[in-house]
Amino acid sequence: MMTTPGGGKRLNWYTDHPVLEEMKEWGFDGRVSVHAAFTVYLDLCEAKTWWNVSVHPCQELQMVYITGKPVKKAHMKTVLPVLAQEEISVERMDTFLKFIKPLSTNEKCEGDGDKSQEEKAHVITLAVVDTDSTIVYYNISNHLQQPKNLDELEEDGSTTQKQKKRKGGQRWHSKKKGKP
Repeated sequence: MMTTPGGGKRLNWYTDHPVLEEMKEWGFDGRVSVHAAFTVYLDLCEAKTWWNVSVHPCQELQMVYITGKPVKKAHMKTVLPVLAQEEISVERMDTFLKFIKPLSTNEKCEGDGDKSQEEKAHVITLAVVDTDSTIVYYNISNHLQQPKNLDELEEDGSTTQKQKKRKGGQRWHSKKKGKP
């Protein structure tokens, strides 16, 4: 807290924000990721004007995640802030999906149909935060599969002539007639 010239206390809107204070109480305060999460929280609330934005602790990952709705009648989305300097492998993304589950909700949204929760893809949006507060959002899902290499594709007959030409080191160019 800062003091005013008259000796009264003046709050710093950033460091004394109730959501940041709540995140600090979870014991993640020594981590830069708390401030990254707060940056994403502010972006979702103020810049993107999401609805019902909340922060949640994930003790297993020692990380903060955020839930909210991009528009009032949308499904709840889960956003996981990560630092741009972190190396994120496919295994790490699987860990995120394992420990951060969608919040159970009784809300029905338009277009829900009769799909059960198991039939819906589990999607988390990674909010990659750089030191200059730039945020890039990427969706990850439990339906990701590691891509096959070209040899495996040839074995199941799913390569195209264009892919085979590239594999052989040749380029696929159309030559104009009459020119070498």
